[in-house]
Amino acid sequence: MTIAASGTAADDSLVVALPIDNLMENVASVDDAELGASLTSALNAIITVNSTAAERVTTTRMLSVMCPRGFWCTAGLTVECEVGFYNPTLNANNQSACLRCPEHATTFGPNSTQKSQCVCGTNYFRTGDVSDSAWCNRCPVGTSCNELGSTLRNLNISVAYYRPSATSIDVRMCADAAANCSGKTVCAHSTSGCAGGSNPDKPCRDGLEGHFCGVCANASDQVRYYVGASKTAVAGCKACSSGMMSFLVLGALATLAVLACALATARWLWRHRLKDEHKKLLSFISFIVNQWRIIADYNSRALCVTDCETHIRTYNAADVRKMQVALNNTNF
Repeated sequence: MTIAASGTAADDSLVVALPIDNLMENVASVDDAELGASLTSALNAIITVNSTAAERVTTTRMLSVMCPRGFWCTAGLTVECEVGFYNPTLNANNQSACLRCPEHATTFGPNSTQKSQCVCGTNYFRTGDVSDSAWCNRCPVGTSCNELGSTLRNLNISVAYYRPSATSIDVRMCADAAANCSGKTVCAHSTSGCAGGSNPDKPCRDGLEGHFCGVCANASDQVRYYVGASKTAVAGCKACSSGMMSFLVLGALATLAVLACALATARWLWRHRLKDEHKKLLSFISFIVNQWRIIADYNSRALCVTDCETHIRTYNAADVRKMQVALNNTNF
């Protein structure tokens, strides 16, 4: 007969047997003849009991348990790899199986299982390079890496700074960075059109786009013009008034009328062999065309007059040169 030290009852409760020494004493105290008579009377059959001395036998059972990734196991203990370490293998039996993350990198918690779980610490960002030496780089000027896990794509750009794409580390200060900064070249509460942030798809304030956020985003419903940053308002764009647009349309029609008359006159002069006067008139027509092209180009950059305010952008150097050449070639 085998007696277990413990077992589970039908209701899943644990049943614990008497201490083994007590069980051995109880078995040894049984009288074979008395037990046989009791059984004969109860079962109405002749029962003979011949017992042998009880023996204590110790059985050892070995259980095989797999040590999981992110841990190492010894003497029946499962020990997790510390923060900043990882273990990608099973059944590790010593602490050296926990590998340290690359320099300036750590993990969000213990028992990490892959190197990819290593993230860059504060002031560093993940470059995407697989080599340990270039795993993390120091964040450049114009960025803020105050939290774990910064990457090249989600690099947090400071307000009033700009980078051209999500794969670039060329971070530069915007021209209007000093706006609302009380004499400083840049500050956290700058009203610059460069919004900064960790979303590389939206580096500019609402309504702005282009390098350094100096261009009005296209709007299908209306033409807009750029309004620079100030102490009281961030850089942005405003809609052009309908009055100004009507003025430009009328101006275009008037110019076309003048050109039509000039061309008719030029044709008459050519027929009557008045070559000198013909050349002068052609120069005049060329001048008118050049000026209207400059004005049209200028309008495409959203020159507008609205709400009794005049917003004039300075002609760029190319525009000035075009006007000078046109004037120099014109002899009225």
